[in-house]
Amino acid sequence: MNEQKKKKREKENGAKKHMGLCSSSPVRPGVPESVNGIDGSLLTPEFASKYKCTKKEPLGQGSFATVWQVEDVKDKKEWAVKVIDKSKCSKEELKDILWEAEALKIVQHDYVTKMKEFIDGDHFIYIVMEIMRGGELFDRIVERGFYSEAMARDAVRTMCIGLDHCHKNGVIHLDMKPENVLYADTSEESALKLCDFGIAKRCPPDGFLLGDGQLHGTPGYISPEMIRKEKYDGKTDVWAIGVITYILLGGVPPFDEPPDLVDTPEGQLEL
Repeated sequence: MNEQKKKKREKENGAKKHMGLCSSSPVRPGVPESVNGIDGSLLTPEFASKYKCTKKEPLGQGSFATVWQVEDVKDKKEWAVKVIDKSKCSKEELKDILWEAEALKIVQHDYVTKMKEFIDGDHFIYIVMEIMRGGELFDRIVERGFYSEAMARDAVRTMCIGLDHCHKNGVIHLDMKPENVLYADTSEESALKLCDFGIAKRCPPDGFLLGDGQLHGTPGYISPEMIRKEKYDGKTDVWAIGVITYILLGGVPPFDEPPDLVDTPEGQLEL
């Protein structure tokens, strides 16, 4: 009798393994690992009732987040979803993620990437965003070498309108650069939108943030007032737009980066 039970159990485990449902790694209750190559986080009830994955390979992957292409089960429209594994995030990282989602709700605009939905599940956080298929502004600069004055004018105008909306709603981006500006599609007339509000900060439209001694942003785009540890406001984003404008027209950054000290206040002052 025991031998029969043993054989039955082995047969069941073999079937589960074949389906991708069995593994030596621990499985959290209610969270399947994978089915047919699809990550188990996309199969949890809170997400699977609204969306289904349309590609087996992720669009991108980081230390605690993976981006997938999904389809709304109701209207069949495609979206990108960033799936964040809570178990791999610190409390501070989770706090930043929640603020980024809040910021995206605040700054909804035609020139800002749209967040469709935010789902805070037991084990995962889902941020459903529009798919931007045209790539980064950075990639087009590399491809072209530089922009004509007319093209640069249109791109800068779009960025400024988007930023102005953010600032009027009390949000400073703090990481404006060509990598954080995306094209909706590959056409020449494609819409251009701001993205990545991961280090954005809340600031009253007519107020300032006190310098905390930290450099917020990417070397080469950080404003002088932040480097000097002075109070700053939305104009720090405008400085970054000036750097982007220079790159669009000239094809090269306006400043040479000191190789060793670039990530320190001293290096930024030299820059």
